Amino acid sequence: MKTLRYLWRGNSAFYKNWWQYAILVVVVQAVIKHLFIPLYTLALEVILAVFRINYISYNNLGVLLKYGGLPLILIVILAILMLLTAYLQFAFMLTSIYRISSGKGLELLAAGRAAWNSLRSSSLPGIVLFLLYVALVLPTSSSFFTSSLLKKVVIPDFILEFLSQNIYYAIAIFVGFLVLTYFSIRLVRVLPLMLDNDYGFKEALHTSWGETKGHFIRYVIRVAIIAALTVISITLAKLAGVALQEMFDVHWKHLAFASGIFLTFSVEIIEVLLKIFETILLAFIIIFPNAIPLKKSPTIWATFRRQKRAKVVFGTSITIFAVVLVLFNISYLVGSFGSAKTMLTISHRGVDAGNGVQNTLPALERTAKVKPDYVEMDLHETKDHQFVVMHDENLKALTGVDRIPHDMTLAEITKLTAHENGQEARVVSFDDYLATAERLNQKLLVEIKTTKYDSPQLMDNFKKKYSKRLMQDHDMIHSLDYRVISKSEELMPKIPASFILPYTLILPNTNANLYTLEETTLNQKIVDEAHNHNQRVLAWTINEESDMQQMVFLNTDGIITDNLTTLKEVLKDQNDNPSYAKRMSQLLDVNWQSAF
Repeated sequence: MKTLRYLWRGNSAFYKNWWQYAILVVVVQAVIKHLFIPLYTLALEVILAVFRINYISYNNLGVLLKYGGLPLILIVILAILMLLTAYLQFAFMLTSIYRISSGKGLELLAAGRAAWNSLRSSSLPGIVLFLLYVALVLPTSSSFFTSSLLKKVVIPDFILEFLSQNIYYAIAIFVGFLVLTYFSIRLVRVLPLMLDNDYGFKEALHTSWGETKGHFIRYVIRVAIIAALTVISITLAKLAGVALQEMFDVHWKHLAFASGIFLTFSVEIIEVLLKIFETILLAFIIIFPNAIPLKKSPTIWATFRRQKRAKVVFGTSITIFAVVLVLFNISYLVGSFGSAKTMLTISHRGVDAGNGVQNTLPALERTAKVKPDYVEMDLHETKDHQFVVMHDENLKALTGVDRIPHDMTLAEITKLTAHENGQEARVVSFDDYLATAERLNQKLLVEIKTTKYDSPQLMDNFKKKYSKRLMQDHDMIHSLDYRVISKSEELMPKIPASFILPYTLILPNTNANLYTLEETTLNQKIVDEAHNHNQRVLAWTINEESDMQQMVFLNTDGIITDNLTTLKEVLKDQNDNPSYAKRMSQLLDVNWQSAF
């Protein structure tokens, strides 16, 4: 009952000053997204350009150590500045919310000075400890704090998926997440204490730990209730809006387009307000763990009373935002965004929803019946410099044999049987896999895996054996190793070659025809830049319907998926002249904010 009374009081406190809270959240997010992120992105691009570093990936870290490691030092400094900016964002938000809820009103400059002073007054050891706190705790505390600056501080989904397949790694990840969540909540009072009570960082750590002792479950329940109410409310708003639009589509077709524009805009605004409501109530939990003040602050117009320019700027900004949002919605409703008709459908490792053992002939034959544009598959060089179709660097996971491909000849490996998805199939050579694909008239996206055991002639051998057939079949190549892509362009220029990047900070500066980019860090800016350089983007590995719709929304050129049939259905819905209600539902499912 205490928790419910607390949340009801928080609800009342929010509505007393909701307009100022809305302005605060929108302004802060806009400044971060449209000022600081572009600045830091530009700084990273300049660093890489000055030192002629074409890309950042796991296999070119040695390049960053050139020039005495200066590029790496500069990138680390840039990362520290981003963490400090994230801190200032959080501090500014908390200070502003405290001032508004205490009846002082929204004073952006005063809140900014307070946030800056809290950082400036910290000692060097305190700043180092705090940066560690920001880097480790805040990214796991998204329920309390979200920042576009920290969106890149994530572990790519494919790594989590790989680790989760091992029970010990999965347990370690789960335990690690619980530990970080525990510390996030126990230390959640650190910043308010530093800002409002002038505590030093160490003192704030100690005090927060004491204040939250015995109240961990209370914090979890409060956060869970607020999050659940937000999700339910947003879902109901979307369902109601789509249901109303369906009525217009069926019964009042002459008004359907106009209603689609109005209802889409209305639901989006409701979603924004609900997210703001969630943000402020979560902030109340941090700032006022016991009692939330119910004071009315001066209105934003009173703050602007003697600031005519501020009124004009604010009013113009709101108008521009609304107009741009409406125009964007109109474009989406008439089908101008994303091109599902030209989207390449690519089966990851040659399977569709576990219909066989990855990278084997039975799975290829079943998957080809679904008619993907390409079947993506993997190959390794063997001891006798042949090529076997296999993803893993060790054969144990699929065959039970604890050896690597370079330990065995092709004849030895193809005697092994692979087991997966409750099925089994023989390990296959690339010669047989390619021949079967040609018989099925199925194009391939060939991933060339490399290891330290590979022969220097790997790409020369591959070119001599397969380039003519791959070119005739209109197949493509991709690899995590840029040396493979560079060599492919040299030896086989007519075969499209895609550079795979599991983590994308900025678009690489390479001559690759395509990029295969992991979905976690893929965004609109990267896709647009690639297209401006006449390069295509393949997104991997996209297995959920909402993520598939997001990739269409981003206008990627192809989707690599484990669920080919689902992808086909999603694209069919996009292509078959969907109703305004259907387009509205799709738009509300994707991250529409990324368009701005």
